[in-house]
Amino acid sequence: MSYKNFKNLNAHQLQTLIEFSKTNNRFKPIGPKHYFPKYEQIDYMFKVNKNPDYFNNLPMQTNQKIIKKVVESFYGWLELSKKYNIDHSKFKGRPRIPGYVKTDKVSFGITNQDAKVYKVKVDKDNILYELKLPKTKKRLTLLKKNISDSHTFVDDALYQVEVIPFYDVYKINVTFKTKKEPINLDKSHILALDPGINNFLTSSNNVGLEPFIINGKTMKSVNVYASKKIAEISLIERHHLKYKGYG
Repeated sequence: MSYKNFKNLNAHQLQTLIEFSKTNNRFKPIGPKHYFPKYEQIDYMFKVNKNPDYFNNLPMQTNQKIIKKVVESFYGWLELSKKYNIDHSKFKGRPRIPGYVKTDKVSFGITNQDAKVYKVKVDKDNILYELKLPKTKKRLTLLKKNISDSHTFVDDALYQVEVIPFYDVYKINVTFKTKKEPINLDKSHILALDPGINNFLTSSNNVGLEPFIINGKTMKSVNVYASKKIAEISLIERHHLKYKGYG
């Protein structure tokens, strides 16, 4: 690789370029002359350059999940752009390149390497399940159950934790890897469910049970009201972002 066209780069920038070139075998071609870096390459470059955004207060696994999510977003955009160039009729407009986050709160994930679930025996009859997140000594209570109770989801292996901004608070979604239990079904017994609008759900069966209908008009009314409120909140949020200079 020739560096004669990069004479205006400082020593750090030139070193970055050299390190970047060492990972050429990790490039994924998107055309005869264009390449897009993979996650492994970007992760490597952040480590080599000691990027301050990479070495922040978040767990390393979380940082890597964020990079993967960004790379996936760009790959998705590139694939959609290819399809758009082939046939415009399937799209309402040209796919937009992923942009910067315009808010000061974002969702992020924590792997089971950084988050842990602990069983704490409260007394002789009860167990407390607590979630321990990284960078804090505090624990969140997930569930309290009797020792004699049957197997529950918290007894399974922790998969991941997602932290999601929700108005003025945060929602924490905890996902477990549950064991798939074999179910012996009598496939000759059939329950048919027909979703609709005015009638949200209409049922029928072949086992002699009384069919039922769930009225959807009330749910439809609630949904219209909720959509209206969501639109009002979105409008307020857009004005707020514009006032802060993000619009």
